[in-house]
Amino acid sequence: MRAVSRSTLIMFNWTHGLDGPPDPYGLAHAFYSTDGKSWFEYSQVRSVSFNVEEATHLIHARNVEIEQVVSKVEAGVEEPLGRQLFREAWGHIGTNPRSALVIGVAAAEVGLKRLIGTLIPAAEWLVQEVQAPPMRKILRDFVPTLPASARWADGSPIKLPPNIISEVVKASELRNKVIHVGAMPPNRRELAVMLRAISDLLWICDVYLGEHWAMKHVSLETKKNWPSKSNQS
Repeated sequence: MRAVSRSTLIMFNWTHGLDGPPDPYGLAHAFYSTDGKSWFEYSQVRSVSFNVEEATHLIHARNVEIEQVVSKVEAGVEEPLGRQLFREAWGHIGTNPRSALVIGVAAAEVGLKRLIGTLIPAAEWLVQEVQAPPMRKILRDFVPTLPASARWADGSPIKLPPNIISEVVKASELRNKVIHVGAMPPNRRELAVMLRAISDLLWICDVYLGEHWAMKHVSLETKKNWPSKSNQS
């Protein structure tokens, strides 16, 4: 029962675009004892901060897609690893920005490898074993060549928005500097923008793989700045 409920909660978070913890059953409380016999439970949360730019959306019960969640759980579908890593990165945004950046970029890389390996099965080994080219080259030169079936209503292909490419590339390059030369991570506002871009990239990867519902979770900012279909040809 615990395994099923855990899978259901994780699938609920993914399909409804909620940034819950990577493990919904993660320990949020701890215990202490002064004599080793009587134990007291206490919350590990020490403080809570809120930034409207980093806020995730709420969902009303009437908007819950129950059948979608149940069908995926019954089919054994798992939330993509890239999305799980993103949740982990988002959880560090206020406490460890360096980790948030490194894990966030790893989430983007894992999501892209999944996309390429699924759409071009023959390339899966190459993607896993050979050092990947720079993020800029993957997003701008390679992703547009993938045989994705995602289309706008008029039949034109859905392409990555330029602002997403720009922010993800910026995050990747800064990640490299943080790891290799000890550069400082971005401030919280900049980091939030980068992670949101990575999140949108992962949603678009889901769309490319046939999960058309994922389009509704792409941020309003990205949708607003997305080039018109006529400009994507």
